[in-house]
Amino acid sequence: MELYQDLLFLIERKKYNLAIEKLRERLLSNPDDSYLYYLISICHCGIENYSKGIVFIKKALELDSTSSAFLNHYAEIEIENRNYGQSLEILRQSLKIDPKQEEVFLLKSRIELENGKIGEAVEEAKKALALAPDNNFAKNII
Repeated sequence: MELYQDLLFLIERKKYNLAIEKLRERLLSNPDDSYLYYLISICHCGIENYSKGIVFIKKALELDSTSSAFLNHYAEIEIENRNYGQSLEILRQSLKIDPKQEEVFLLKSRIELENGKIGEAVEEAKKALALAPDNNFAKNII
């Protein structure tokens, strides 16, 4: 992660455009670095350019299809685009990689809430609470 510290610093401070410039430069010399594509996707989403965010997260997943972080980010983009069915499918893939991800259950709960399925949202929140008993978002749903 030390290799990415300067980029993470910019992203944490929401300096997305500057981070995108630096990421493009790094990608020229590291075109097979899936994490760089993931970070540039985060930046594009940070400036609400979700279509570019999808392009870059798909490239990250081409290079590393086993990253639950990449899949979860992709699902979040699809949630923002209101593509809930696609999001759920992506989250199912992520759970196959790591079945103990509170974030996935919270995202699934969010989707169910958006769809007005309160009972299903509560069930997903319970799964998140089983993994992270102090999660306030999940507690609020239940």
